[in-house]
Amino acid sequence: MAKKTIKKEVSKKAVAKKKATKKADPNKELYYVELPNHEDVRITIIDSSKLILNLAKEYTNFKQLRHQKEVEINKMRKEFRYIRKTFGELKSKLPAVSIKTPKAKKGKNKEEQHEQPPEQPQIEPPTHHSSMHTKPSTPHKSSRESEELHKLESELTAIEDKLSNLG
Repeated sequence: MAKKTIKKEVSKKAVAKKKATKKADPNKELYYVELPNHEDVRITIIDSSKLILNLAKEYTNFKQLRHQKEVEINKMRKEFRYIRKTFGELKSKLPAVSIKTPKAKKGKNKEEQHEQPPEQPQIEPPTHHSSMHTKPSTPHKSSRESEELHKLESELTAIEDKLSNLG
């Protein structure tokens, strides 16, 4: 079987050689057309060739830029993953504290905002009705803690005022 395949390959090569060595068929008629402005045709062909080469260069530049963009995006993704991971670790190591920051008023300058201490929001104590038998949620606990803190601060300032009047 191996001999048959070799013979086929040889015969294909021989046929291809014969076709290449064949001369133009004398029965076919050849037509020639005169170009009145052959210089203009040559110039347009050269210009179009230049445009094709420029487009090919731009395409290769585009492919390189796309590759660089993908590389940079992958770097950014890795950095964001690392930041999220470290932020999560930091968050897990810090104690859980709920602090509300007061919002700055729009009309004031930044300097005036820094001079005045932030105001603490006044929280009204929740009213308990006998018909309500639900457990207080965590926001009520933090509001109670802030109320107690506010009361302690007011008591402390009152005691400091009394001490300064005595002294």
